[in-house]
Formats: sequence, structure tokens, C-alpha cells
Amino acid sequence: MADVARSGCVSLVGANPAETMPPALRYFRELRENGGQLIVVDPRRTRTAELADLHLQPVPGTDLALALGLLHLVVADGRLDNEFIEERTTGFEPARACAMAHWPERVERLTGVPVAQLREAVGMFADAETGMVLTARGLEQQTGTAA
Repeated sequence: MADVARSGCVSLVGANPAETMPPALRYFRELRENGGQLIVVDPRRTRTAELADLHLQPVPGTDLALALGLLHLVVADGRLDNEFIEERTTGFEPARACAMAHWPERVERLTGVPVAQLREAVGMFADAETGMVLTARGLEQQTGTAA
């Protein structure tokens, strides 16, 4: 958790530590105090979301479409770290192909998240020197489709 406070941008998906793990909130507060930014993805307006620089509120069950839409923007804007992808990932090409079918306007219709917020999230995360994506049970325990 100490790394959270030293990150440039943290995207917190499917978690509400203000309610489920209150001691962890100090790291998110330190992140902000240190100049880092917090993106919270949660359909609900939670106490954790109130701490965020950006709160994305997708329709429940549309997290996959949201993730693919964000990846679409990363690819389309040329913000990939190709060296990292080549050295440390597998299966990226099928993911890229799926993401390219999730253009921003389509993702807005599916998720309810405005295109401007999609672009803002990508910019915040991609422009940060370091970043973390933290997921929790909310994202892991659903059945959704990318539509």
C-alpha cells in the first residue's frame, strides 16, 4: 500500500476502501498530497469516490466495455509502451483488436460514461510518470459482456 502514495496516478476499480478498509484511505490521501491523482471507477457515489480527482460512474455490468474503450483511446492516441508490451505481456493483439471495436461514442452509449471523461482518464493515467490499476471484488465477481 505504501506504493500507492508514491504513484503518479492510481485507478481504483471495484473497491470502496472508505467503507471496507478505512486504514487504507491514508495512502490515497497521501497520494493526493504528493501530487498524484486518483481515478475511481464505481457506479455509486461513495466516500472513496468523493476523494477522487475523477470519478467514472459506469452502468453496473459494463466494466469490460469501459476497459476496452479506455484501451481503444490509448491505442488510437499512440500512448502504448510497445517495449513493455513486447517484453512482459502475452495476448495483446487479440485485446487490441477487441478494443478497436469499442470507440468512445459506443462506450459512452454502453456505459453511460461521457467521452470527455474517458479521454480525461486516459490522459491522467498516460501522462503520469508512474501508475497503478487496483481492482477488487466488485470487478472480479460479475458477469458482463463488452457488447
